[in-house]
Amino acid sequence: MNWSYNVPVDGVWSTWMAWSTCTQSCGGGTQVRQRQCNNPAPVGGGKSCVGSAQQSRQC
Repeated sequence: MNWSYNVPVDGVWSTWMAWSTCTQSCGGGTQVRQRQCNNPAPVGGGKSCVGSAQQSRQC
């Protein structure tokens, strides 16, 4: 007999990617970095990751 269960798995954020290149070469610019909700991704009714997928900072 084969049993199959749909176990909810909550999503977990990946590590942050590297900061992007600054948008300006002499101050007043912005850098961004991103992460994904795929470590693991939510499945089976599990909760999505909490928080932002993107950060920014001045450069």
